[in-house]
Amino acid sequence: MSLKLNSAPVITCPANIVVSNDAGECGADVEFVATATGTPAPGITYWVNGTQITSPHYFNVGTTTIVAKANNSCKEVSCTFTVQVNDTEIPVITLTGDQTVYVCQGELYTDLGATANDNCGGNLSSSIAIVSNVNTAGAGTYQVTYNVMDAANNPATQVTRTVIVRDMPEADLLVNGNVVDFNYNQAFCYNEVMSFALGHTMVKGAYPLQNIAWNVTHDGIVVSSLTGSSTNVNADFNFGFTPATLPAGEYVMTITTLIDKNGCSVSEAALANYKATITINPAPAATVSHTDATWFEGNDGTVTFVPTNPGTYSYTLGTLSSGDQTGNYTFSGLTAGSYNWTMTNMNTTCSTSGNVAIEDPDAIPLT
Repeated sequence: MSLKLNSAPVITCPANIVVSNDAGECGADVEFVATATGTPAPGITYWVNGTQITSPHYFNVGTTTIVAKANNSCKEVSCTFTVQVNDTEIPVITLTGDQTVYVCQGELYTDLGATANDNCGGNLSSSIAIVSNVNTAGAGTYQVTYNVMDAANNPATQVTRTVIVRDMPEADLLVNGNVVDFNYNQAFCYNEVMSFALGHTMVKGAYPLQNIAWNVTHDGIVVSSLTGSSTNVNADFNFGFTPATLPAGEYVMTITTLIDKNGCSVSEAALANYKATITINPAPAATVSHTDATWFEGNDGTVTFVPTNPGTYSYTLGTLSSGDQTGNYTFSGLTAGSYNWTMTNMNTTCSTSGNVAIEDPDAIPLT
């Protein structure tokens, strides 16, 4: 007869386990194993808060205590160890809208924001810190940055949106092909043919004009208007202006619409600066009368100018000149012939011209 002695179990737990979370998870699958000796061979079970688990087991982020139990017919013994799962995954920020945004100078910029998601925290969008230096009052390149941190103090990779503020469209005013200021104020004579154009300016990165509307008013009434569009950076908006076709007086030229190809437009307040004033001076007028020579080949003919309006005038008759005159003027001592004359308003430099003929009586035949 033989006698077999049993022995109580001796259990050894693994060292405490520290791991990072599985990608995209707020926890990790972790393997573990305890060892035990004894006779008969003990069975080993694992328990968390009274619930039996097996290896591998999914542990949430944090520290979990596991009780390992070894049991045979002699006794049940236990040991403990911990599994610590650290959240090391960073949140992810996603822009709403485009990464590069274009706005026009002076417009209101409204940022579309961003969303943020975290493996543990879920939707962190409301926690995003947004920093913006966008100033649409000045053209240039600006940035909006987005940052967020999860409960484990993992900072997301900063996301940046670029906001490009485009210049207001601009235009040159060309008069007879020459660039002039938009506070242009000039007088022209009734018989001059003027050429006006709106030309593209490419300063400060401005873009080609796309649409314009242009009015010419006289005494508050629109007497000429122009609308146009172009996608050609080298194109100008041209229109002719012939003073002779319009009554004398003051004409105010204004731009009512100025839009570039990107849809940026000049504000109503700024459009007030796009203004030019043209004054059309009338032809000087006078009553021109003459007296003929009183004898054959005589030299007592006259031509008299009586100006219609007061002013300072200069007269020429053939090769004769009057100099500046403020009233009526008579050329005398004239012989028979055809005379071209010119009358010039010395204040406006506008002139008008004509022709007058001086005659003399026929010669008296000798008998």
